[in-house]
Order: sequence, then C-alpha cells, then structure tokens
Amino acid sequence: VADARFARGVVWGLVLWAQAMNYREVRLLPAPLVSGFSDLVSPVAEWLIRLRVRPNTITSMSAIVVVGAGAAFGLDQPRLGAVWLLLSGLLDILDGQVARRGGMVSTFGAFFDSTLDRIGEAILYAGIAVYFQTAPSQAAPVWGVVAGLAALTGSFLVSYTRARAEGLGI
Repeated sequence: VADARFARGVVWGLVLWAQAMNYREVRLLPAPLVSGFSDLVSPVAEWLIRLRVRPNTITSMSAIVVVGAGAAFGLDQPRLGAVWLLLSGLLDILDGQVARRGGMVSTFGAFFDSTLDRIGEAILYAGIAVYFQTAPSQAAPVWGVVAGLAALTGSFLVSYTRARAEGLGI
C-alpha cells in the first residue's frame, strides 16, 4: 500500500511536471533554481559540443528514453519510469543547449524536437494510464486512465492552440 501511494505521488508529480514543460512562458520554479540547474548542465552541453554531437541526435535519444519511461510505467515499474522520465527531461534540456551554444539552431531541429516531444508524451501518458488500469492496488483504476487521457489531451491542446494562435497572428 505504501509503495502504491509512493508510486501514485511520483506519477502525478511527473505528469504535472511534464505538462508544465509545455508552458515555456510559465515559470513554476524560481529563477535562481532554473539558472543554477542550467549552470550545472552547461558543462555537459559544452562537452557534447566538443564531441560534435548533433542536437537532433540528443533529441532522438530523449525520445527513445521517454518511450522507455512509458513502457516502464505500463509494465508496473513506476520508479524505473520516473528515472527514465527524468533522464529524458535532462536530454531534452541538453538538446536545446547544444543547439544554441553550438550554433546549430535550425527550423527543422525545432520541428523535429517538438514532434518527438508530442510522440513521447503520448507514449508516456499511455503508459501511465496502463499503470493505473493494471496496478493491483488501485481502488478505482478508471480514474487513473481518465487522468492519463486528460493529461494527454491537455498536452496536445497546448501545442495545438499555440500553433493555431501563431498561424492566426494572435
């Protein structure tokens, strides 16, 4: 029971975190914390630039890792899923830093990154929904599935409304 509560807390925290990652303008974390984390990640980005790792390679790795996170959640391994999700988030941060710092920013790269992010989110939320549906300690598994689908819908809706607003010049 304690494991199930822990897992639910981790899953909901990660769902909220992943959802918040879609809102580039919204700052849920204090600026000093964000800049401090960026300072910690910068040497890794510089190292990857020296190794001539392309941002799209990092984006692809991030997508593979988030698919693993979704699979782990779906296979009743929420702690492993959480670790994979955090690693995917780190890679997602690194691809942007490598692109900007290495002078490799491109329109295709931005499109590729956001497309793989949406695919990864879909698989992640599907895995979380499967976890809530199949975990033996769930009292009302349908609500977990509903929450996973709501998170998926919200995630796609944010991307759609942003793109639509930009297309309309709003």
